[in-house]
Amino acid sequence: MDRLDSMTTFVRIVDAGSLSAAGRRLRLSLAAVSRQLASLEQRLGVQLLRRTTRRLALTDTGAMYYKACQRILAEIDEADDEAAGLHGEPKGTLVVDGPGTFGHLYLAPLVPRFLARHPQLHIELRLTDRFVDLIEERTDLLVRVGRLPDSTSLVARRLTEHPRIVCASPAYLSRAGRPTRPEDLSQHECVLLSLLPNPSKWELRASGQSTTVPVHGRCTINDGAAMRRAALADGGVIFAPTWLVADDVRRGDLEVLLPDWKGPPVPVHALYARHRSASAKVRALVNELQRDWNRRTDWFV
Repeated sequence: MDRLDSMTTFVRIVDAGSLSAAGRRLRLSLAAVSRQLASLEQRLGVQLLRRTTRRLALTDTGAMYYKACQRILAEIDEADDEAAGLHGEPKGTLVVDGPGTFGHLYLAPLVPRFLARHPQLHIELRLTDRFVDLIEERTDLLVRVGRLPDSTSLVARRLTEHPRIVCASPAYLSRAGRPTRPEDLSQHECVLLSLLPNPSKWELRASGQSTTVPVHGRCTINDGAAMRRAALADGGVIFAPTWLVADDVRRGDLEVLLPDWKGPPVPVHALYARHRSASAKVRALVNELQRDWNRRTDWFV
C-alpha cells in the first residue's frame, strides 16, 4: 500500500471518528479500510488507535503520527495547488474560517462572486469566533476581527479597519437622557461586550485627545450581533464597530452619541500559514477581500 494512501486513510479515520464513516468518505468498504489500518500499524510496528465496539481513541503514538500526517498531507495539497496555479486559474478546495457575525454580513456574500470568476475553485466556509489551528483543522485561511494572538508561524495581512462608535436607540435616550461628554457614559446603562480586552472601560479619541471611561451594565454579551439586538430592544448604550451598526444608524433605529469621539480602529486581518504565502488560491481570495472591503463605504457612518 502506498504510504500517502495509508496516511490519508488514517487521517480520514480519525477525522470521521469511525472506520465506517471514513470508508464512506473514501468510497471504500469497511473491510478495505480496516485492512489498510492494520497494514499501516503492522508496517510501523505500533498501535495507532485503540478500537472498542463503541469508539476509537488515539494512542499517544497515534496522536503524534496523526499530527505529522496532517502536516505532510497539507503540504502536498499546497504544492499541488501552487503548481497548478502558477500558470493558470486557482483550483482545488480553499478552506476559509471567518468570524461569525462579520462573516455572515460581509464574507459569505462575497464568496459566490469570487467563485463565479474562478470556476475551478471550491470554497468550504466555516464561521466561528474561536481561534483555530490551521494545520490541525486543515484550514487555508483565517479572517479575524480585532486583536490577534502572537504567532511566528502565521502571516497576517490587514484587509480593512473600522472605528468603534457609541450608540443607543431613540427610545432608550428618551428615557435615560443623552450623554454630552464621554464621562457621562458612566451614568448610563451599557450593554457590554465580553470579547473586548476590558469590557467595562471604553477608550475614546477625538481631535488628538484620548480618554478611558469606566462604564457599567447589567447585561454582558459574548456576541456582537446579540449586543446589537439588545441595543435595538432599548437595552442601553453600546460601543460597536461601524460595520455592525451602520445600517441601523442610517435607518434611525440607533443614534450615534458623542459623534466626535470614536474608539481605536478595529482591524480585520487575513491570516495564513507562512509556508502558504505563495498559494495561488489563498493569494487570490486575500486580494479580492482587500479590494472589495477597501471600496466599501456603506459600513461607515
